[in-house]
Amino acid sequence: MDKICLNIAGIKVRVASENNVFMAELKKKYSAFLSKNPPQVDIRIVHEKRLSLEEFIKLEKGNKGWALTSEEFSADISKDVRHVLARMAADETTFNSFLRVIYTLFLLRHGGFLAHAAGLAKRARGFIFAGRSESGKTTAARRMRDFEILSDELVAVRKVDEEFRLFSTPFRGEFTGRIENVNFPAKAVFFLTKNKTTRMQAFNKLDSLLRLLECVFFFCSDFESNRKILKLVREFCYAVPGYSLNIENETHRRFVDEIFEKKDWPQPAGCLARD
Repeated sequence: MDKICLNIAGIKVRVASENNVFMAELKKKYSAFLSKNPPQVDIRIVHEKRLSLEEFIKLEKGNKGWALTSEEFSADISKDVRHVLARMAADETTFNSFLRVIYTLFLLRHGGFLAHAAGLAKRARGFIFAGRSESGKTTAARRMRDFEILSDELVAVRKVDEEFRLFSTPFRGEFTGRIENVNFPAKAVFFLTKNKTTRMQAFNKLDSLLRLLECVFFFCSDFESNRKILKLVREFCYAVPGYSLNIENETHRRFVDEIFEKKDWPQPAGCLARD
C-alpha cells in the first residue's frame, strides 16, 4: 500500500491507497504540501465508484464516531478523529473535494476553520478577501503579483499561541499559479462586493461576524460542533478588523496597493463580548 503524508494548515495527515497511479497523481498535485513528519491522522482509501444516491454532503456525529456521506465519497471517522476509512473513485478531483470536507473537522479540533475566501500576504501579514461567487476573490489572487497567494478559494484560519494565523491550502479555484505551504498572522478581513464606487469602510465586530459566517466552509450538523465554530469565528472577528471593499475589477490592483501602503487604516467600532 502506497502512502504519502500531507501537512495542510499545520495538521499532518497520512493518506494510504493500493492504487499506485492514484497515489503518484496525489504526490504531484500536493508536492508543496508533502511532509516527512509523523502524522496526526491516518486516512485509508478504498476505491469504489458510485457510492450513494445522497445528493448533499453530510457529516454527522454518532456514538462510535463520525459518518461522512455524499454522492462521490463517504468515510467512517473514529471518535478521536485520528483514523479515517474513506471510499471514493481513484480520481484526484474527487479526493480534493473529500479533503476539503474532512479538513473542516480536522481544523475544528485544532482551533481552526476554512473560509470561502482568497488569502493574500504581504510584508509578513495575512489578509482575507471574502465574498460570494464572482465577487472578485480569484481576481485578487491573479492581480496581486507582488503578494504571496495563500488560496483563491479556501483559506485556513487557525488560532496558534493566542494568535490567529492564515494558512495556505491546496484548495484552489481558478488560480493556476504555484501556492507554497506558508502561514502568516491575520491582520484584516476584506468583504468584497462589486460596485462602481471604490471605497473602503470599516465594519463593527457584529457586522464582520455575520458576514464571515456566510463564508465559513462547514458541514458538521451536531450542536456542539456548531457552537464551537461560532465561538471560534466570533473570537476571530474580535481580534481581526473587518472592512467592506467595493471595487471594480479594473481598479482592483491599484486600490489594494494603496490600502497596503497606509499605516493607519479606519478602525471598526464596537466589539463582541467574550465568554
